[in-house]
Amino acid sequence: MIDEELEEIKRKKAEKMMSGEVSNNLPDSIVHLRTPQDYDNLVKKHPDTEIIIDFGAEWCGPCKMYEPIFKKLQKEYKDDFIFAKIDVDENPVMARKYAITGVPTTLILKNNELKDKIVGLMNPGNMKQKLNQLKNK
Repeated sequence: MIDEELEEIKRKKAEKMMSGEVSNNLPDSIVHLRTPQDYDNLVKKHPDTEIIIDFGAEWCGPCKMYEPIFKKLQKEYKDDFIFAKIDVDENPVMARKYAITGVPTTLILKNNELKDKIVGLMNPGNMKQKLNQLKNK
């Protein structure tokens, strides 16, 4: 099933390229949100784009395991979503705002509205499935 989804994604991207559709100017890499203002600026600049935020910490073993998964997802979906990272020790205001009690926690937000909250290390296949559902809405 994942192969079929990938083929559909490739087909849609090829159609966009052939039609000359302009890129949406999303960040090309993971955005590190060090302050609440960084987040506010990102939302203002991209109000209609889902933002996938990985809340983690330097000392967190599962966060280190999730890091390469999150990077791979960002590379695959960089034209569809914004991927961001928040260190809960560096940006405790945002951690409190979204009641982050364990790390890693992944939030999916759109225009400052929480769409989904995933606590713990998530299976890459399940995360891809979630992103594909969001993308095809």
